[in-house]
This record gives sequence, structure tokens and C-alpha cells, in this order.
Amino acid sequence: DSFASIVTAVREGRKIYNNLKKFTWFIFSCNVGELLTVFSAIIFQFPAPLTAALILAIDLGTDIFPGIALGVDHAEPDVMEKPPRDQRVRIMNRAFVIHFLYIGLVIGAIIVGIYLWELVSLGWQYGDHLKAFEPAHMKAASVAFSALVIIQLFNAFNARSFEHSVFKLRSLWQLWASVISSVFLVLAI
Repeated sequence: DSFASIVTAVREGRKIYNNLKKFTWFIFSCNVGELLTVFSAIIFQFPAPLTAALILAIDLGTDIFPGIALGVDHAEPDVMEKPPRDQRVRIMNRAFVIHFLYIGLVIGAIIVGIYLWELVSLGWQYGDHLKAFEPAHMKAASVAFSALVIIQLFNAFNARSFEHSVFKLRSLWQLWASVISSVFLVLAI
């Protein structure tokens, strides 16, 4: 019955909707990067940069914590200055999908480049067959895995806002804690 409670409810609803978008965008952009990395190895017939166990470690160990932190993010500073969103517009609209596909493609291309660079620096040539436990493959896969996790952790900060610089937003201790714990998890792996 109070106008103040209506304003608070609208603000909270907008924050929840935006956090859902952030989480969705983060997870999809990271997974597109992982898919591109795996599929490029299949298509171009070079040794697989990521094994199923490494992908599982990424998805369960280092994607989930930043994703949860994005789900409890603060409302953006101008959340109440924007007009109401059109209820017919879906979260997964064309611009949203193109945006996460683009970032995922960039992530995948960087990881494939890092992986191939490492393999070539270790003496591998295109067409050589590497077994899963050869030192060159294990080292290159470890480098690709570590680089992918670090890039995805930076991507979590990128997902905090689609309109504002991360440096202009309030600090989110949950995101920092999730990033730090993910780094320690990568070091443990």
C-alpha cells in the first residue's frame, strides 16, 4: 500500500532480471569458447586441447562460482532511470545472442591460438599424432586449460554490465572471492 514499497519492488525486479541476463550471458559466452576450442581440434584434426575431465573441471569448478556471484550482483546505478522494458522482448534476443557468440568466438580463437603456439614451440608439426599422455600434449593442454580459466574469470567482470565500465560499478566481494577461489582451484588442478 506504500509507493515506496512499489519503487523498491520495481528496483529489485529489475536487478533480478539484469542479474539473470548477466549469468546467462556469462555461461553461454564461456561455453561457446569451450565448444569452439574442442570443435576446432576435431575439424582441423589436431590433438584435443581440452579433455572431458578438464571441461568438467572448468564448468563445475571455475564457471559456477563467478556465475553465482553475478546472480547476487548489485543493481546498476541507473537501473531506475531506464524506461520499463518491453514484455515481449525475450532475454535471448538477437543482439544478446550475437554478443555472447562474438565473445565466445574470441575466447575460443585465443585458446586455440595459445594451444597451437605451445605445441609448435614444443616441436609439434601439423599432421603429427600426439598421444594423450605425451609431455608436449600434456603441457600444451595445461597451458590451454589455465589460459581458458583466466580468460573466463576476466569475462566474469566483463559480464557485470553491458553499458557501464566495471571500474565505475560498486565492488562485488562475492565475485572477487569466486575469482580468487577459482585461481586456487586451477593451481591445485
